[in-house]
Amino acid sequence: MSHEVETAAYAREPAWHGLGNVFEKDAATAAEMGEWAGLDWLVEKIPMVALYTPEDSREVEIDVPSHMAVVRTDRIEQGPLGVVGHTHQLLQNHELLEFAEMVQDTDEATLVTAGSLRKGRVVWVTAKLAMGVQVAGMTDENIEPFIMFTNAHDGSRSLTAVTTPIRTVCMNTLNLAISRAVRSWSVRHTPGMMWKLQDVREVLGISFTYFDALAKTGTQLAKAKLTKRDFKLFLENLIPFDDEMAASVKIDDPSRAAKNVMEARAAVESLYLHSDNLDNVRGTKWAALNATAEYVDYFKPTRSIFKGDEVTLDQRAMDERRFVRVAIDNQLKQRALRLLEPKLAHGRGDNLEALAHAALT
Repeated sequence: MSHEVETAAYAREPAWHGLGNVFEKDAATAAEMGEWAGLDWLVEKIPMVALYTPEDSREVEIDVPSHMAVVRTDRIEQGPLGVVGHTHQLLQNHELLEFAEMVQDTDEATLVTAGSLRKGRVVWVTAKLAMGVQVAGMTDENIEPFIMFTNAHDGSRSLTAVTTPIRTVCMNTLNLAISRAVRSWSVRHTPGMMWKLQDVREVLGISFTYFDALAKTGTQLAKAKLTKRDFKLFLENLIPFDDEMAASVKIDDPSRAAKNVMEARAAVESLYLHSDNLDNVRGTKWAALNATAEYVDYFKPTRSIFKGDEVTLDQRAMDERRFVRVAIDNQLKQRALRLLEPKLAHGRGDNLEALAHAALT
């Protein structure tokens, strides 16, 4: 069975997925988080050889100078985490934690969660920013600002910092790409990597700009009313039928895939109409966006994001996969934003006004 989350730790409250350790502090230092999240181990690059056995001859070892294997020094027998080029710059877990801690110029602890995925191949840490974000001036529409840092020891990705907003009242993750607001920062594992890490102000500047843009976006959406007809159109295009599904529905014999779409639409609609945390913004585009986010974070059926994983019915595996999806996958949320306010969303897509006009004409 393949488990995504190996170790994790988070502040005060157990997260919905229930994975990892809870520490009784509002935040941790880099040193504390390394211990509590089980990240107090090192990685190392080791030379690689290829084994070749010519016909009717003994096995020959051939050096592979262009590539090296990355291993955990505490688990050499586990095998390599990945294969990288010989110039690949390693970033140790304690260096990642220290960098996340340095982003804000404060002596206070700021790290609230951290952990490792897939036997240590990917490591993450989240820091809470000391700033307030509020939508439409409503005291019950606060967004907690976080930055999530991820680092891959298997060579699959750069060190990345991504702004991660959480709507406080429901803990929805609003990881949206907003027009004219950069959401992420990354640096490749090259020999100059450590120099790049010294300019932590770039990460903080990106974060402040993004959260300011998110507050303005949320305010605009919270002031925009949705008619019943517009919400129906939104749902139909948020989770659409393909031609085969539509044909099966038309003859009143919906396929399994069509039923899945209908169930997903019903779940989003139920949240939009009845979720207690949307009482103050009911009937608005902001409510539609947050109903979508709540569906993705808490109700959307789970499947693995990583290719090649075994299919399991194990509850822990399902929770782990949902955790990874919430942190990484925002496609449906982004589509919702593009439909509701295309000018505010990064990227192109359909929008309600154009769809309504097409339906009328």
